[in-house]
Amino acid sequence: MRYDYRCLSMGKLLVAEAHLNDWVEAAEGIHERYGINKALGYVIGEKFYNLLHMSYTSQQNIRDIEKKRKEPDYNSIQEVSYGDYKHVRNYDEIYKDEQDAITEIQELLPKFALLIKEAFQPYQISEYFKSHPRLGTLGHTTTEEVHDLFIEKGVIEHSIETEVEDAFILGDMMKYFGIAEEFTEREELFGFYDDDGNKIDPELVPKPSLCVTCKKNDVGGEEIHCILNRNDQRNERDFKCDAYEPKVKR
Repeated sequence: MRYDYRCLSMGKLLVAEAHLNDWVEAAEGIHERYGINKALGYVIGEKFYNLLHMSYTSQQNIRDIEKKRKEPDYNSIQEVSYGDYKHVRNYDEIYKDEQDAITEIQELLPKFALLIKEAFQPYQISEYFKSHPRLGTLGHTTTEEVHDLFIEKGVIEHSIETEVEDAFILGDMMKYFGIAEEFTEREELFGFYDDDGNKIDPELVPKPSLCVTCKKNDVGGEEIHCILNRNDQRNERDFKCDAYEPKVKR
């Protein structure tokens, strides 16, 4: 189940640092009443996951807008009709809002992870990730049977695409908590493949110098797109990337 803690009219996050503390305190209470799995399912599997998933969603929205900008008849202002209601959509404003959202989330996630690690023991967090937890709000609040029923009825979105995305999100979550596990296990489950069906080993795909200077380098959610793009051009003399954004010098 996907939730987005954003004000849809403003495109701003409705999450502040105070919420992070509230969520960790709530998890400690859940731990006392219902056990460690329920507690970490709530604070990591739901709250932390939702924040990171929002970042993935924003990155996808940015990629979609970048594609629209390449269209010959692109117009940043678009009017959308819903019955008698008309809504004006400004893609330039949306693009900026999504960038701001990603920045805010990337600032919140390390702080959130630190609070969680201060509240729970490292072995508890490690065991939680090793249990291959279900992610999202209904992941920890329903039984296996009910969860499967919700998938069958379409209450929970479930497809190969969502499984792959969640696998990458889970890997990024583990990195924030210092869990020493490479994402090679996720590749064995889902894998990277080229257009001819050949499996790609990300470790053997060269990283061009242009990528090193890009602000999206090693950013969660961009990883799979970057690897596939590099692999497609690995034998080309000049590497090109339409999604390239230079790092901001400080």
